[in-house]
Amino acid sequence: MDALAGAIAGAAAVWVMDRVDWFNYRRGLDSHRTRRRTQQARPRGMDPAHVMAAEAGDRAGLALESRRLDAAGLAVHYGLGIMPGALYGALRGRVDYLDAGRGSLFGLGLFLIQDEGINAAAGLSGRTQDYPWTAHARGFVAHLVYGLVTDALCRTFSGSVGAHDPQLPQENGHDMGHPKAKPSFVRYSDDIEVIETDEQETVNKIIEVMASGGRTTRERYGRSVRTSHAKPHGILKGELRVLDNLPPELRQGLFAEPRTYPAVVRLAQVPGEFLDDRRVSTPRGMALKIIGVEGQMLPGHEGEVTQDWVLDTGTVFIAPSAKVFLAQITATEMAMPLPEGVKQAVSMTSRAANAALNAVGLNSANLDFYGHPFNHPLGESYYSQCPFRYGDYIAKLRVRPDMPRLHDLLRVSLKPADEDGLRTAIVEYFRGNPAEYEVGIQLCTDLERMPVESANAEWPEDESPYRPVARLTLPPQEAFDAARQALDETLLFCPSHSLAAHRPLGSVMRARLKAYEVLGNARRRENGHPAKEPRDIGELAI
Repeated sequence: MDALAGAIAGAAAVWVMDRVDWFNYRRGLDSHRTRRRTQQARPRGMDPAHVMAAEAGDRAGLALESRRLDAAGLAVHYGLGIMPGALYGALRGRVDYLDAGRGSLFGLGLFLIQDEGINAAAGLSGRTQDYPWTAHARGFVAHLVYGLVTDALCRTFSGSVGAHDPQLPQENGHDMGHPKAKPSFVRYSDDIEVIETDEQETVNKIIEVMASGGRTTRERYGRSVRTSHAKPHGILKGELRVLDNLPPELRQGLFAEPRTYPAVVRLAQVPGEFLDDRRVSTPRGMALKIIGVEGQMLPGHEGEVTQDWVLDTGTVFIAPSAKVFLAQITATEMAMPLPEGVKQAVSMTSRAANAALNAVGLNSANLDFYGHPFNHPLGESYYSQCPFRYGDYIAKLRVRPDMPRLHDLLRVSLKPADEDGLRTAIVEYFRGNPAEYEVGIQLCTDLERMPVESANAEWPEDESPYRPVARLTLPPQEAFDAARQALDETLLFCPSHSLAAHRPLGSVMRARLKAYEVLGNARRRENGHPAKEPRDIGELAI
């Protein structure tokens, strides 16, 4: 059944990738000159599937006319998508890393092995160096889309026929379609996390790979920049007000008492490089630094008074574990030197492919990661994605707009005015308007359906909705100027800046605890800035 689901998914994915590739060929990356060069590089001027069909006809003594050759080539083309799809469906969740990145590494592997390797070696395509770079970029994008769509449909088919998804934990006598009538919240204990023996080695490799990307951007920009969330759109001062009369399960840690804390908010783009907002759209990030908190801090941060949360527009992280994230970040860092035109193509086609999935009720966190809709950053909701300790319980956090003016920002697509268009939009808004957000907490009610160690598992909101615990208020202000830009160089938003009562959980967050601190302090040191956390909002020049 898994293989059959994979075969069907592979066929559908070929249909989607063909349309993405045709769009890029006719209206996207290619010009008349690059199309002509691609045609000249191909054996007989044909793509590999039609070359295979023509050679099969020759061996059989058949001279295929144009119409029959087209039909045979199309059949071969779909067959080349159905077979690996069936294999993927059968092995997904059973072979390490095959489905890393929800199919993105599968698609990348097919591109490298089949398109860039086997086809040329077998004479089904011309020499790699004979093709323009646009042809390679189109192949990369098309196979990325193929892998993501195949994976998304395999997961959908598994759920629709009642089959068990091999990536998810087995249920112990619980009907997944019927939530508990009275939710009971899972109590935190030290044994809820499962730490692999080689986890520290994985964390060290993540730091090494991200540091390598940091060296690339340092050469490009002349200074060290953040290895993720590099490009700031706004640095804002505001207040976090804990709500009155919270129920006992929500009165935890920072939210135990109704108080008002000064807060610093950093809005940014997710990649670790400065990309043109008009050309490349990726998820938006929101980092919170709450100042003046009281209580036991995480080891190494004793005496500090800041609580940080690093949030993203995606509801879940793009990888379930640190090991899978290592594989993904390695591929991402390898792509960093590519021309921005390639990244524009990836962003554009990923948006289009995910929009097609959205139209049938599906969504891909990975497609969103590569190509996020052109939304106004202030109108979006932001999520912790990964779980953290919530005092006696386990939770995720969401910050969402809570005033009509912010909701209106999402009614129309944002068209960035310049290469820093997201910053321009935020600055213009805050020159005359406030922004108010609801801070919500989603408590874990079942460790099987709401796992701690799987960072890309969606926690069902119909079983445990986000419940308001605080309001974040940002008054009108100058959102980004020379003083804020200078301050941004000195600030570090890091998961390890945390109360012990809000310790991040799961292998992805354990990796972040170490990586953010090591890489962030290295950035500040290389740029000549002290590694020091603020103790009072008055210390910050905003």
